[in-house]
Amino acid sequence: MKKLVAAMLSVIALTITCVTPVFAEENPVKQVFMFPVKIAAFGAGVVVGTPIAIVRTSAKNTKKSTKDLGGEGNAVKTGLAAIVGLPLGVFTGTLEGSYYGISNATMHTDKPFCKEAFSLGELGDD
Repeated sequence: MKKLVAAMLSVIALTITCVTPVFAEENPVKQVFMFPVKIAAFGAGVVVGTPIAIVRTSAKNTKKSTKDLGGEGNAVKTGLAAIVGLPLGVFTGTLEGSYYGISNATMHTDKPFCKEAFSLGELGDD
């Protein structure tokens, strides 16, 4: 049992030393103190940024689907297309916004609590 534990510890130590040069650029003390901040920024970004991204993409997708279904120029066709376009846009916007909200919170932890982390910057193909 002791040999197995010693072997596992040595494998872990070798793995860590192979990756250490990647982190040589940044100050390790700063990384240690920034870790809780990054975790808090990720949590806040997911909790606040995901609903913002859902609302923004739902609005964009509702406009796009209504325009695609009803065309342009005729108010009656556009109004009837909105009956189908609204639920379709909200559904696709919820799926797309959930992805963008979590993605933005994950990708912007290097600058904690920035507007991009809260999905207030550009979303995908805006």
